[in-house]
Amino acid sequence: MLSDFISLIFPAKCSGCQSLLIQSEKAICTSCFIEINEYAIKNYDPKFSFGRKKIDGFFSLYFLIKNSILQKIIHNIKFKNDRLSAHVLGVELGKRLKELNYNDKIDCIVPVPISKKKLRSRTFNQSEEIAKGLKTVVNVPIVTNWLKRKNGIKSQTLSNRFQRSINVQEEYYLNKKKTLKNKRLLILDDVVTTGATLQSCLEALDSNKNKSIYVVALAATKKD
Repeated sequence: MLSDFISLIFPAKCSGCQSLLIQSEKAICTSCFIEINEYAIKNYDPKFSFGRKKIDGFFSLYFLIKNSILQKIIHNIKFKNDRLSAHVLGVELGKRLKELNYNDKIDCIVPVPISKKKLRSRTFNQSEEIAKGLKTVVNVPIVTNWLKRKNGIKSQTLSNRFQRSINVQEEYYLNKKKTLKNKRLLILDDVVTTGATLQSCLEALDSNKNKSIYVVALAATKKD
């Protein structure tokens, strides 16, 4: 009753187009889903690398197109506390990864962390919220206390490729109390642009041997 009353006073709107959602829709309307699925990526080179760091596989659910509905939704997730859209898109990512048998290849999901300072301002880590949606489909644990991020870095939004690479060098580090030996990891980021953030994460994980590392993202910048 209370939820119905709240919905009547504050009807749910689509994160992409702001149209009113019908009862069967959650966070993103059917029309916007049809549009963002036009950016869906069928597969990715399993030998993709981030700088000199080789990984066992890389997959992104969508291409990130400038000024698209998807870009608007991701902006709302990161800067307007839109956790529900993050969860919904995480479920979509999980469905695709299950089709690709990722659930048989990994032991845990490691969301790319944000700094404590940024966590206080945003109140949540968008990659972790995406991971929660993914976990409902690919039933492996989410681990948030292995990989850490320092507080010093500024927003990457306006940085170019070279500046991003410099900014994130040694920005991530491994919790010394944890061991990743013999673990099969799925590193999850929300958006991959230059790959500098993930390269820094892989640098931090490099001291631990005898494991496989897969990287996935909700969206990736399309390469020419």
